[in-house]
Order: sequence, then structure tokens, then C-alpha cells
Amino acid sequence: MMAVPRILLFTVTILPFAAMLVLVALAAPGLELAAGSASLGALAHVLRNTFWIVLGATALAWLVALPGVLTSFAALGRRAPGGAVRQIVDFGSTFPRLLWGVAGASLFGGVLGLGVSALTGILTLGCLLAPIVATTLQDGFAIQARRVSPTCRMMGMTRFQAVWYCVLPAAAPSLWTALRLSLARGLGDAAAVILTSGSSFALASSLMDPGATLSVYVLVLVQETPGQQHTAYAAAALLFGLSGLLQCLPGLLSFIFKRSRTGD
Repeated sequence: MMAVPRILLFTVTILPFAAMLVLVALAAPGLELAAGSASLGALAHVLRNTFWIVLGATALAWLVALPGVLTSFAALGRRAPGGAVRQIVDFGSTFPRLLWGVAGASLFGGVLGLGVSALTGILTLGCLLAPIVATTLQDGFAIQARRVSPTCRMMGMTRFQAVWYCVLPAAAPSLWTALRLSLARGLGDAAAVILTSGSSFALASSLMDPGATLSVYVLVLVQETPGQQHTAYAAAALLFGLSGLLQCLPGLLSFIFKRSRTGD
């Protein structure tokens, strides 16, 4: 009986992998027809849009979240920011994505006059991802700060030195986790992006042009484009594969970094 919960957890965990296999099987009959067609060119444009929008939003989120978390831990041994600040960050990380899209479209697209554009999508998605990154980093840094605090005090380190040379390296797993979460969330979000970056399958040649990401591409094909089910299945399988790759990439980079340091 003790093994039943583990079996159920394992079953739930592998369901996405089973779904990917089904999507590939369903998409296979239409892949040959799609090759060389306009849908393949649209998919190439969407992939480029996805790369720049997700990369820009992730970079923006980290530029906001990481300095804020490091500053909050400058007081060594103190827990992650509590009270109203932590509650606001936690609320932001669980705020519905659709409402993030509405807020971004209203503020960046309407008030600031950016309209439906890649820049509006980057700003909105960056704001959406920043609380997620901050929450993950705060929890990881809090554990390491409590662990290394006595040693750093004994060595006479300043608060900044302790955070920079002890807490930050020790919290490297939290950095990788936050990176995976931010990239995967950015790649998979459709509700916020479709309201801010739009659903155009054309290549966004500038930040002021609209452009759909891969998740929006799948959504539009499934809901609004009759006869494109096979293309939608193929794009969904590609989205799943990219999400899996993003989950593995930080760990692979960490492994390569450790091997290179060991080799030195």
C-alpha cells in the first residue's frame, strides 16, 4: 500500500510525455503536406518571435528580481523579505496570466502608446516572470543565508561579501531552478502574450511590430483556423519538446561548468 502514492505520482508525472507521443502520432500524417507550405514559413517566423520575446522578457525579469533579492539579503542571517513586501511578491507570482495580459495591454499598450507589439509583450511578460523568479530566489537564498551566516561572521566578512561570496554560490541550484521556471513560463504563456504581442504569424522585424509566439500560434490554430489540426498538433509537440529542453539545459550548463572547473 505504501507504493500506491508513489505509483500515482509517477503516473501523473509521465502524462505529459504520453501526451507528447500522442501529439506526434496525430501530427505525422500532416507533416508531409505541411512541408514547404506557407504554414512552415509561418512557423519559422513564430519561432523567431518566440525566441526574442521570451529571451527579452526573461532578461528583464532577472534584471528586476535578482538585484532586489540580493539587496534584501545584504543583512546577513535575516530571512527573506517578510510582511507586505513578501506578500506582494507572492501574490504577483500567482496572479492570473490573463489579468497580467489585460494590465499590460492597458498600461504599456494603451497609456504608454506602445500598442499591440513585441515590446508590449516583452514588458508584460517580464513583469509576469519577475515575481516568479524573485520568489524562487528568496526561498533558496534564505536557506543558504541561515546556513552560512555563522561562518561568515567568524571570518569577519561584511554583509555584501557574505552575500556575494557565500550565499550566492551556495544558492546556485536555486538560480538554475529560477532560470528554468522563467524560461518555461515565458515559453508556455499564451493568455498574456496574445493580448499584448498579438496573434500575427508574420515576423516581427522591430519591437513595435506585433508577433505571435509558439504558444499563441498553437492556440490560434486550434481555435480559429479550420483544417489546421495537424499543423497545430505538430506545433504543440514542438512546444513540448522545447519546454523539455529548457528544463534540461540549465542542468547541462551547470554540469559543463563544473567539469571545466575540475579540468582546470
